[in-house]
Amino acid sequence: MKEKKFIGFDIGAESGRCVVAGLSDNKLEYHEVHRFSTYNIKYEKGFYWDILAIYKEIITGLTNAQKAYGSNFNGIGIDTWAVDYVLIDSDERILGYPYHYRDDRTDGIMEKAFQIVSKNKIYNQVGIQFAQFNTLFQFLAEEMQNLNLLNIADKFLLIPDFLSFLLSGKKKAEFTNASTTSLVNPFKRDWCWELIDEFKLPRKIFPEIVEPGHILGNILPSIAKKTGLNPDIPVIATSSHDTASAVVSVPAVENSEWAFLSSGTWSLMGVELKHPLIVSEAMDYNFTNEGGVENTTRFLKNIIGLWPVQECKKYWDEKFTNYSYTEL
Repeated sequence: MKEKKFIGFDIGAESGRCVVAGLSDNKLEYHEVHRFSTYNIKYEKGFYWDILAIYKEIITGLTNAQKAYGSNFNGIGIDTWAVDYVLIDSDERILGYPYHYRDDRTDGIMEKAFQIVSKNKIYNQVGIQFAQFNTLFQFLAEEMQNLNLLNIADKFLLIPDFLSFLLSGKKKAEFTNASTTSLVNPFKRDWCWELIDEFKLPRKIFPEIVEPGHILGNILPSIAKKTGLNPDIPVIATSSHDTASAVVSVPAVENSEWAFLSSGTWSLMGVELKHPLIVSEAMDYNFTNEGGVENTTRFLKNIIGLWPVQECKKYWDEKFTNYSYTEL
């Protein structure tokens, strides 16, 4: 690669990969340097992400990139799935492993939320689909466990924000992913403080929201030492929701009519709009208005994707033999 080159991590609910990408002779090139599973932990007290194992894989990816392409890069960016988060205290220690969005502690939580703030009022303020795993409902479930963790916490960081924090030391909330929490005003592109106050959530835990492309800061000296990378490489808040990154890469003609279908653990079908579409029909059909790049909105519908196949494959791999997705 003759021109600028970057290290990117695309991390989903089943697996992640690290690629080195850049421009060469005005053409985009990218090469995978590491692939890994995204680990989770399930036992009788809950379903969690092994976030530190994922961090270890990121370090391996950075090290592989350095060995293959040298120590100089123009930036590092991370995207992951949405809604899940890590709580950290004022000493920057994690307050436990982050819950997996499929943990059952949020069963029945939406009905309890609607007793505090009506369904219509929530949707009219944030325009996000109703799913019990949304961050808002995870917060309410957290409070009902009576562990007081939200009040103990200094900040909550969504998964890509937390991983970027581990690399840069900066605590920010990137907009495209923050928009999925059901706690963001999509018109102001900031936290919906009215809703936060109505649910009595502590304001102090909400980090500053930044737009995709924001430079968080250079990698920490400890990261440079572990990986062999130069310490002046910036960590960039990409469009850190994986679907936002997928949509912005669609090779559509500008100002033309087009739609997208992004398939992974979930399938997401929708269109890119200039403004949120918050109307009663959208709420009735549970469409969502998620943040996009360059002041756009991803108006879409969540559809069951490959998760059933992934779970079957996991079971068959454990009980019988390893099947490739091509064979399945």
